[in-house]
Amino acid sequence: MVRQGRAETSSGPAGPRAEQVAGRQWLAGEPRVSRLSDGGVRVVAPAKINLTLWVGTRREDGYHPVESIVALVSLVDRLTVQPGAKGCELTCSQAGLACDQSNLVIRAAQMLAERVNRPVNLRIHLEKSIPVGAGLGGGSSDAAACLLALNDLWQTGYNNQGLAEIAAQLGSDVPLFLNGPISTVRGRGEVVEPVGFEWPFWAVVVVPEEQIATAEVYHKFDELLTKAADVDRIDSQHLGLYKPETAGPVMFNMLTGAAFAVLPRLAQLAEELLAAGAKAVQISGSGSAVICLFNSLGRARCVVSRLSPRLRARAWIVHGGHL
Repeated sequence: MVRQGRAETSSGPAGPRAEQVAGRQWLAGEPRVSRLSDGGVRVVAPAKINLTLWVGTRREDGYHPVESIVALVSLVDRLTVQPGAKGCELTCSQAGLACDQSNLVIRAAQMLAERVNRPVNLRIHLEKSIPVGAGLGGGSSDAAACLLALNDLWQTGYNNQGLAEIAAQLGSDVPLFLNGPISTVRGRGEVVEPVGFEWPFWAVVVVPEEQIATAEVYHKFDELLTKAADVDRIDSQHLGLYKPETAGPVMFNMLTGAAFAVLPRLAQLAEELLAAGAKAVQISGSGSAVICLFNSLGRARCVVSRLSPRLRARAWIVHGGHL
């Protein structure tokens, strides 16, 4: 967590415009799962941000135990699934994104098909908005969206727990995206519990041009690990006592220092946000997204307007906490 030292304003040129407030359709009531007139299914796949992230020392199995309070936000992908003639065809709006067996969407479709003993004859299109490699969980959310879509399309009858068991085999944080709007995650990330209350907030999410490798951040974390591992693990009820913009004292991400060491420009982005008026700044997940919370849309827009036009980064204004 990087916190504001003193209030500063920028008299320089206007900063980059944020992408329009992300997920307006969903905020206006778009359902998570929609049946289409042609027999297909469309599912909204939201990004996530980590409000807190405690990371323990690496276990014998190579994983680090985590505890985190995570919120789904209105920056979303959309997945459309339709019956196909033969095989599983995946297309994507983002050039260069792998649409082969390495994509979690295809693996999700194949895994559920094996469970229900039916062929994977599908046409799937991914409308991609969540940036890749930013710690926002886009790939995992897309996989969860595929499970939700096929559960509806094939009428498999799985409840949320049943889908979560399949999701956990795809990736540690895939089950998270079957819940919402705010959850606590534990273990490797596969143990998910909804917090049971709403905590509405606005946030600015800034993502640099550079991506950052999760494995590299965790390796650096292991190198830097000190008594910081003893940091208090803030429970969700404690977080709920604060307004979003003043929650800095209970927000933290133990990977922030490691991510800054791996990609120093993240620290520069954090300082830019503080100088623009943000109260507290941290990364989401292992980066590269840098986030700060606000009580209102107006405050978020004000901070974005003060950012330097030379940041070489994209900025989104998102809403979360009660989707």
